[in-house]
Amino acid sequence: MDPILSDTFVYYADADDGINDTDEEYTPESLSLVNDLLFPADGEAKNECTEMALSALTAFVNVNRVGNLAALMSRDLFYSEQFVRLREFIFYNAFSDANEGVSTSNQNKLIQLQSLEILANATSCLQSNSQDLSLVQSYILQLVHLVENSELDPRSADLACLILKNTTSSNDSLSTDENSRLKIALTNAKRYGNEFHADLEIHSQECMRLMYGEIV
Repeated sequence: MDPILSDTFVYYADADDGINDTDEEYTPESLSLVNDLLFPADGEAKNECTEMALSALTAFVNVNRVGNLAALMSRDLFYSEQFVRLREFIFYNAFSDANEGVSTSNQNKLIQLQSLEILANATSCLQSNSQDLSLVQSYILQLVHLVENSELDPRSADLACLILKNTTSSNDSLSTDENSRLKIALTNAKRYGNEFHADLEIHSQECMRLMYGEIV
């Protein structure tokens, strides 16, 4: 099992998993192109190549952009051995603030937001196909941290709410105190969103309802 994902965050393309590889002609070539842009054979990717690769990947895992192919590519992104390095890159950069313990540069912040959006889109694809999704506790707590800082970074908090509401069983691994932290953070995010960020208001409220059966 990939250490990034928890034991309950497992997805396999079984016959009854809701995703049919034969629905459209699908090969992992699109993800391979993204992989090659991010990890060129001749060295480190240039900034413009990284931005282009992440923008493409954001679209590839967006069901509104590519239909059922988004679910197939989301599955491969999370579980294919071919894309371990790509998967690690996305998860690492999605939580770069916590990983570095310092403020990120503008370039790194853009990469973080793109990575969070990729995770939001991909988890939405798999969750909509009746997959019971959960993240490891360390990543859940980093999402909670992003929601707690909604006033400083509402876009990251909004994306964190989207990921949390797509992985509703994640809160099962949280302690009582950690769940209380998340509830308070969601309540505050909804209040802030009501004044300054409409998407944050909507998604924090949906997250609270789906995870705890409560409306804030």
